[in-house]
Amino acid sequence: MKNILEYLEHNATAFPDRKAVADIRHAYSYRELKETALGICAQIKRENDGTGLIGVSTGRDALTVAMFLGVLYAGAAYVPLDPSLPGQKLKAIIADTGMSLILGREGEQSIAGFSGTGFIAADQIPADAPDGSVTMPELAEPAGDDQLLYLVYTSGSTGEPKGVVKTHGAYISFIEAYIKTFEFDDSLVIGNQSPFHFDASAKDIYLALATGGTLEIIPSELFMFGPKLIDHLNERGVNFISWVPSALTVVAKLKTFDKVRPKYLNNVFFVGEACRTKTLRAWTSAVPGARFVNLYGASEQSGIACWYEVRDLQEDDELPIGKPLCNSTVTLRETSGRKTAADTGPLPPKIAVPHKTGEIYIQSPALATGYWHDPVKTAAAFINTGDGVHLKTGDLARYDESGNLVFASRSDSQIKHMGHRIELGEIETVASSLPEIDQCCCLYNESRERIVLFAAPVSMPENEKEFARSVLGSLREKLAPYMMPWNVIIRETLPLNANGKIDRMALKKEF
Repeated sequence: MKNILEYLEHNATAFPDRKAVADIRHAYSYRELKETALGICAQIKRENDGTGLIGVSTGRDALTVAMFLGVLYAGAAYVPLDPSLPGQKLKAIIADTGMSLILGREGEQSIAGFSGTGFIAADQIPADAPDGSVTMPELAEPAGDDQLLYLVYTSGSTGEPKGVVKTHGAYISFIEAYIKTFEFDDSLVIGNQSPFHFDASAKDIYLALATGGTLEIIPSELFMFGPKLIDHLNERGVNFISWVPSALTVVAKLKTFDKVRPKYLNNVFFVGEACRTKTLRAWTSAVPGARFVNLYGASEQSGIACWYEVRDLQEDDELPIGKPLCNSTVTLRETSGRKTAADTGPLPPKIAVPHKTGEIYIQSPALATGYWHDPVKTAAAFINTGDGVHLKTGDLARYDESGNLVFASRSDSQIKHMGHRIELGEIETVASSLPEIDQCCCLYNESRERIVLFAAPVSMPENEKEFARSVLGSLREKLAPYMMPWNVIIRETLPLNANGKIDRMALKKEF
């Protein structure tokens, strides 16, 4: 298989009336999804040569998925665009990609960042079959597996946007390995949480298409109301979720499971950041028969690289990211401290012993091809040693006694303090284990040479200063003196970015 559209072509023939994707208001069967995508393709070809990059204004609706596929049918690649971004940022992405066409909805052409670029209101395209400008033999011709699938902009941990290039072949490699590892089939009903302008959402879209399952797009506002969210999952028969841990935490924190429990959920996957054992214990108690899996991946690859199935988790356990997916080779290597790397040459030595921290390197056919129009950053991260390309992730980890990888921190969160190299993630792990802490984030004030811990308590104390002193006292029993935070700043909640992760950039502005 060379083209991701072959999944849709098969399903539209094998079970045309099965529900493919649905939002709160509308659903497409596989036949309707294909017909809608072909209609969008025909309109693209009337206004564009069908090549290059085409923007798609994303929303929490089934039409977004149809627009992605319509772009692919046209022989182009899509760039997800968040319409809520400031106009200046949208224009920067549009200029960087050189796109001349954006797909969206009626009225969105007035968005400031879209002005000056061709626009198609996909929701205004007639729903009838596509006209003769698009022929099935042309569409059935498979593209090469190195053809660009989509380009996604990610800020990563630095806040600097980077365009990551994904191909058909890379994503097919991941999806096939994903299905093989977890034995997914066409009974999947996937509850999508990740916004479609984020890379993580592609796992949900293409897993549904590849298995012949159903993608249920969950309204974002439901994540503020735990019981309503679970009711929605039950109404839609959702049996699989792959969410960021903060979404799982909100449900648990609202004591949702005292009122209602999932009826059909048998797979609970989570990805993006560490999940607290307290949150997991709430979920495993509520859905005791489900499979719980911690996923690890990098934006610079399609899907994930490692996984770990959670069993018999104790309160103070560190949750591993596990072992490689069957299409990937993951090694732990000594940290070089280099900010850049040559595109050829030897890699740092491997680490094979438990408890020694090193940097994660990934070798896989699912790797991205690099960063858009940035050969310097590409050469620094995608290192070609002659036996293939290795992704230098910038993530630090160590092996446990069972040979599982345990995530430590980002290399850019490793600091030099009081003559010691310290991983801020290790401080966060210890602080998170305290029963009175719900969420935390550790940052370093370089100008003052101070480690600061931001903490959201399980319940807000009457005396915040006394609470902070108590936390510091507990940490002194678990941390070396040079790792101790100078201060604990109490917040009722920690800010989250649009992807549901703790917004470290926002917290840095506070000191």
